[in-house]
Amino acid sequence: MKKVLVIVGNYSPNPSSVGATIRPLLQSLVDKDYKVKVITNRKNSNIASFEVESGIEIHRVDDTRQLVRDKIVNSKIMKKKILNPAKYIALKSLGLFFYGFLGLFEPQYEYAGWLDSKIMKLAEELITDGFTTVLTISHPFKSHKIGLKLKRKYMDRIKWFMYEFDPLSMNDSNKNNLKRNWNYRLEQKCMAFSDTILLTPELYASYIATPFKRYESKMFEVPYPSLNPNEYVDIPKADFFSENTINCLFSGRLYEKIRSPQKAIEIFLSLDSCIRLYFMTDIVGKRLVKKYDWCNKIDIIDFLPLEESITVQKDANIFVNIGNETEHQVPGKIFELMSLGKPIIHFCSSGHDTSIKYLKDYPLILFVPWNFDIEEQKRRIQNFCFENRYKTVSKKEIEKQLPNYISSYSKSKFLSILIERGSR
Repeated sequence: MKKVLVIVGNYSPNPSSVGATIRPLLQSLVDKDYKVKVITNRKNSNIASFEVESGIEIHRVDDTRQLVRDKIVNSKIMKKKILNPAKYIALKSLGLFFYGFLGLFEPQYEYAGWLDSKIMKLAEELITDGFTTVLTISHPFKSHKIGLKLKRKYMDRIKWFMYEFDPLSMNDSNKNNLKRNWNYRLEQKCMAFSDTILLTPELYASYIATPFKRYESKMFEVPYPSLNPNEYVDIPKADFFSENTINCLFSGRLYEKIRSPQKAIEIFLSLDSCIRLYFMTDIVGKRLVKKYDWCNKIDIIDFLPLEESITVQKDANIFVNIGNETEHQVPGKIFELMSLGKPIIHFCSSGHDTSIKYLKDYPLILFVPWNFDIEEQKRRIQNFCFENRYKTVSKKEIEKQLPNYISSYSKSKFLSILIERGSR
């Protein structure tokens, strides 16, 4: 049996947009009788270290930084708010010192607790067991860093596929030139050692216009694979929202520089009171929502495991999406939203919004421009909400309107590359 080892962060049970995007690709390998094992990070002590999900073995390696943080946040002391300032400062300083030191050697500080040594130990055991096709996926870039270490150690004994969703050196949030140059050298080294480089269409176009073009002979463009209306058909709808309001839902991560909720909150606060906006997001996103929600009218929902989040999304009337302030990335979440067939209000970014290319042919879409007149857009959004609150796009229509973004198309491209390049 053919065996594939996958290394990726935030895969399950609370997948990032990248984690959710690659699931159908990995499932396509299982369907072709591949044995697939995933190494991902474990950020919560309530999550199992190992489980099998749809035929895929998931091995979770402890992310000590996140586990310690989770333990402190959920401790009785913190919940009762009886931690005195001195103890709080001591705990915070200890964490900053320890993980700040580890972070000096990491392309992304937040993954400093997902230790190389532990990942390498498990990966080496699996390679010894015959998992000699290695697929590393970013975000985070640490996955590729581990791939580089494995390739240097095992050389021709393994085939290393480097799948880039999130650029490291070209990441727009990285303003430090010294760090950017260090990241560029690391990324260039990974490309040099890898056997095959898989790229999103946006990254492929960007990379061949940079010095990375030297690796063009082993670069392959893979279409986004997440548009899969069939995947969510059997998941029931939750009874979550009130039937007396038009419930608009944003689901995903928020960032001050890349994906800010400011514009969306600003306009929703001025709409009819029966139109409610909800954010299902993480702790960073919650802080941003509270920062811009000056009258506490926006509702916040905790991040949920994928299937639970789908049940909540199915109960919403309208989805809200926010464009990225970077031309190198596409929020994979938009394919999940389109797969669910609900109306979508998309707040465009100030620059080159990569989401528009994919959303423009979706039947129930409203684009809100960056530089908008609030009264004009208020009228457009309210009309869109009232006119479309009960409308959906059928599975058949999604497949007809967006044939090149259906997961079966990208699965076949992904499989053909993996089979051809893996047999060399």
